[in-house]
Amino acid sequence: MELPGVSADDIDVLLNDHVLTIKGKKKAQHEEKTKSYYFSERSYGAFQRSFRLPGDVDTDRIGADFTNGVLKLSLPKTGPAAKSEKKIRIQTGLD
Repeated sequence: MELPGVSADDIDVLLNDHVLTIKGKKKAQHEEKTKSYYFSERSYGAFQRSFRLPGDVDTDRIGADFTNGVLKLSLPKTGPAAKSEKKIRIQTGLD
């Protein structure tokens, strides 16, 4: 996720019930001073994005790295799951 101008302190990565949420605040400030005028501009905004994770993601090993305005998440998979098959008994009106 590209987040130019955002600091790592303004980003939260949360996991709740296999839903990964990235949220944060974006702040920008621009100022110009000359002999004839003074210009000051500020903007603020919040953002949030949520993703439902597949069942094979190892949630205990999720990692996040924020470098040069780019947030990278690593979502390692669990080992191959053992397939478990269970036969379901069918009831009839005679049972």
